[in-house]
Amino acid sequence: PVPPCPGAPPPPPCPGAPAVPGAPPAPGMFAAQKVGKSLVPPVVARKPSRKMRLLAWEKIKPNDLKRSSGNLWESYSSSPLDSKIIDFDEVEELFAQPEKKKVEKKEVAKKKEPTFVSLLDPKRSLAINLITKNLRMSYKDISIAIRSCDREKLNGDQVSGLLNILPETTEVEMIRNFGGPPETLAEAERFYVSLITVPEYALRLKCMKFSFEFKSITEDLEKRVDNLLSAGIKILESEDLKELLHILLVVGNFINTGGYAGNAMGMFHSQFIGHLYPLYQGK
Repeated sequence: PVPPCPGAPPPPPCPGAPAVPGAPPAPGMFAAQKVGKSLVPPVVARKPSRKMRLLAWEKIKPNDLKRSSGNLWESYSSSPLDSKIIDFDEVEELFAQPEKKKVEKKEVAKKKEPTFVSLLDPKRSLAINLITKNLRMSYKDISIAIRSCDREKLNGDQVSGLLNILPETTEVEMIRNFGGPPETLAEAERFYVSLITVPEYALRLKCMKFSFEFKSITEDLEKRVDNLLSAGIKILESEDLKELLHILLVVGNFINTGGYAGNAMGMFHSQFIGHLYPLYQGK
């Protein structure tokens, strides 16, 4: 026999010949022994015609089944199921996802909001709107209440609030010079349109405020008058105060000797003692 060339692979053994002990197996023999039968999923008769709901299960991988031979699932792979056992039409009906109905969006024509004319400063308009909204009356009713000085419709706080938002002369002229329809004006401007129809609206509101405050003012004045009368009586009856005034009169005449204010029979100064002390300090 011809000896093999150096580096050439050994020839395959003869069929049926025993393998040489310790020799590596021929190519392909090891893989065939390990692979065994391939596993495939059970055959499904048909595919659903609609989109189905999903079943929440954990799918076993084929490699996991190969590691445990003789298991339950391996037998299903080799035994096809009779398609007549399962009514796939009924299964599809039960587990199909509901079809979403296409809702036709009707285009609704958006109503254009009317645009109002603003003549006043935005901050000014905001202050006017806050006070008038709290009155919970129409502009016409507010004007009627001011015209009639109705103290049942407007209380003291509401009258004070209206006095704070009375229009300036320039604002009144601006409203009167507006040439368009009044209903096209903004809220604050429409209030002024109604308000300036009331004669002497500012004076009426001031009189209403005075009528609300009259009682508290008179009570305060009464207390002051009583205190003043009581103090006068105490002065007339106080001998110590008379002696003090006598001393002050003498001291004043002494200081004013030779002047127009000297040689006085009496004196009056609301802050006489306070005026005398700085003279002493300036010594």
